[in-house]
Amino acid sequence: MASSATPKRCSLCLTAATLASYWLKPGSDLRVGLIGMAGDTVSNTKIVMDFIEAWNKMDWDAVVAAFSEDVVYHNIPMEVLEGKTDVAHFITTGMDLKSVDWEVLSIAENGNRVLTERIDNFYLTDGKTVSMPVMGTFEIEHGLIKAWRDYFDLATFTSQMAP
Repeated sequence: MASSATPKRCSLCLTAATLASYWLKPGSDLRVGLIGMAGDTVSNTKIVMDFIEAWNKMDWDAVVAAFSEDVVYHNIPMEVLEGKTDVAHFITTGMDLKSVDWEVLSIAENGNRVLTERIDNFYLTDGKTVSMPVMGTFEIEHGLIKAWRDYFDLATFTSQMAP
């Protein structure tokens, strides 16, 4: 006999839905999920997850290939970078990395926007580890990242980079 019980919702999914609801218009089509959880795979979410995987593999060619030519990247509270060439230069020359591990805690998609809640871990060749909570917004156009904004606490970053 089939159960009539209501399926339980994942608390991280509900958290992502709650956070995303502040940025989304009423009645919009919100799809929220956890990485590795069965369900719809939405193409813009997949683009962002592939991008994050490229970071984790330090595959800089794949990272840069994910951007449109006129990409706008804003690592808030730092300066805005415009254009694929400037963004690629910043990414490939910013830190002396041994490895990268971006942990996606939750992800939500609405239209061409994908929101991520992450812990970005950077392991430097000098032995330092930089670990930061990040909220990211990606805007996708024609299968490429046209805008990327990451919100994080600069003091958290600089305190971990200090000698």
